Amino acid sequence: MLSEPATMPRSQGQAGKGRAARLHNAPHGRDRRCGQTLTPATGLYCLSTLMSAASSQRGKMKKIIGPVILVLAFLPMSTLGQTSQQYALMGHKLWAAFECAALADVAGTREGQRLFDIGYTQGRVFVEAVQAGKVAEQDINEKVPLAVLPLLHGPTVDFILGRIFEAAIDDVTKDIPLNEPDENEKKIVAQSKYAKMNCSLM
Repeated sequence: MLSEPATMPRSQGQAGKGRAARLHNAPHGRDRRCGQTLTPATGLYCLSTLMSAASSQRGKMKKIIGPVILVLAFLPMSTLGQTSQQYALMGHKLWAAFECAALADVAGTREGQRLFDIGYTQGRVFVEAVQAGKVAEQDINEKVPLAVLPLLHGPTVDFILGRIFEAAIDDVTKDIPLNEPDENEKKIVAQSKYAKMNCSLM
């Protein structure tokens, strides 16, 4: 069985939230769809972004978080017909897709939502399978990224996926100068990482 996640040091947690907030506030990281009518495809994406920037966006969060949670409550679940190894591979794809989605936003491409949808779909099935005991511990340890393992605990699947998405943003953007005023520099770094990770092939 998975062990309980260790408490993140306060300084590390603050740094992660800072990077996620900077991505949220960057011109190419902001998803304007969060201000429009929400759909299941955009629901968790907007919720996670709002959670990351909660300290500076409390007013906006109060206006949108209710409809987001309502949308997420009616999303479908499908966890049948997979082997333990296949479920574990979904955990790997979940992380890769979330990282690519974050890079796509910084790079200014239109692939961010598509990649997020892949990560969310794969992630939901994976997390539900873990909770149902359908994934062997050996497969989890061998195929699922280490960064995902301590985040597989929470009150709901969507809460867990929100934490994983925020962690993916934190990890993949840590060497991108999000605070720099030069948008071209941010794009160049993000586009380079996007290409190296073969995100367009996902």
